[in-house]
Amino acid sequence: MVQRLGELRILNQIDNQYSYRWLILASALALLLSGLAAIAFSGVPLDELQAWLSSWTVDGKADFLTPGRHQRLVMGTRVIGAACILLSALVWLFRRRIASWIGELTAGLAEMLGDLAQ
Repeated sequence: MVQRLGELRILNQIDNQYSYRWLILASALALLLSGLAAIAFSGVPLDELQAWLSSWTVDGKADFLTPGRHQRLVMGTRVIGAACILLSALVWLFRRRIASWIGELTAGLAEMLGDLAQ
């Protein structure tokens, strides 16, 4: 009986790892798209960004966006975009290990909640 429960637990973990892969795939894809969008956003020229921001201000001027701030915004956005793309690649590279960690975490939480319910 105990051996049978152990076998079922192993099969459940294997099955859960496959369902977690969809979550991991979606996360990697979201990170990749976010990174690409950030890098694309960093290519918006200062004039276009000021014109767009001016349409949202009360006085119609986006004076707060100076060339220096725009340059810092561009560099920061590129760094964030590259970091998202790198993180996406790491998530995809270690997807099996991450699925295993998620499986262990959820199994531990389920066991803990089961103990609390008793």
